[in-house]
Amino acid sequence: MSLGDHGQPDTAADPRALGDDQIRLEMPADSRFARVARVAVSSLAVRLGFDVGVVEDLRIAVDEALVLLLRDLPGPATAPTDGPPVTVVMTLTARVPDLQVELRLDPPPTGAPSSDDVTDDDDPLSRFAELVPPRVTSSVTRHDGIVRLGLDD
Repeated sequence: MSLGDHGQPDTAADPRALGDDQIRLEMPADSRFARVARVAVSSLAVRLGFDVGVVEDLRIAVDEALVLLLRDLPGPATAPTDGPPVTVVMTLTARVPDLQVELRLDPPPTGAPSSDDVTDDDDPLSRFAELVPPRVTSSVTRHDGIVRLGLDD
């Protein structure tokens, strides 16, 4: 498969690259499962023909998104006494030449920060924005427990 701009698959050169793929992965809200998420996004990106740099950027972005989502949880995925255990649902959607990633906590957090606009140097959102590679776009609604990632054109 040949690559076009930004290391993305060139669909004109390879019509097999057309189409949508969607993968949904549910895992415990535990940082020990971050590798599973990184492998899933990397594997799909490689399968779609993205170059190594794009694959690495997506892997880093998924890792940092998980750090951001899991940061305020009390500990590994333990079942609260009044509800189900918290999980992370990761949905990967490939619409060539793009790959969209959504990570969300299920059930959504309660009592999380009410504003995502804090710009404090120690703020996890500021840190997240600094660590996510520039070609990966992100949309964070931390109070809802959702992080969306995509590729910048």
